[in-house]
Amino acid sequence: MATTWNTNKYANNGYKLLVIAAIATVMFICHNIFKQELFFWAGVVTCVVFFWVVTLAVFAAAEKISQ
Repeated sequence: MATTWNTNKYANNGYKLLVIAAIATVMFICHNIFKQELFFWAGVVTCVVFFWVVTLAVFAAAEKISQ
């Protein structure tokens, strides 16, 4: 799935800050859930992938609403 979106378009609305904060939150939660080294990286990868799928879906929905 090749999705392209203009970061500058969302930066003015504070989306960039929101995305950074959400990534930091997800990483923090994953770090606490997967404290064991074996599961840590698998948890981080899973959380990041899940987060980006949700984020792209939200941006897609926001664009449809704004049109």
